[in-house]
Amino acid sequence: MPDGKRLPDTGNPTHHGGLVVIQILRPGDIFTAEVDLSKWFTFVEPNTYRITGVFEMPVIDPASSDGFGPVVWDELAAGECIVRVVARGR
Repeated sequence: MPDGKRLPDTGNPTHHGGLVVIQILRPGDIFTAEVDLSKWFTFVEPNTYRITGVFEMPVIDPASSDGFGPVVWDELAAGECIVRVVARGR
């Protein structure tokens, strides 16, 4: 927002970010994910917005046969980007 205020979360509170996907990463691997911001926020006016994203990554014991645990530790990744929203037809 131009005044530096946060946009309210207008997404479905029971969605929790979608389906869980197990992604095994080894040293040097890269994982990229795309998200649809309109599932969480409503950009009602054309403007430039700063988006800060946080991604939680539970690190699972590699000896786990089912890929669901035990969790060795929780890791967080954060990043920022700038999004410019323009009016339709311009």
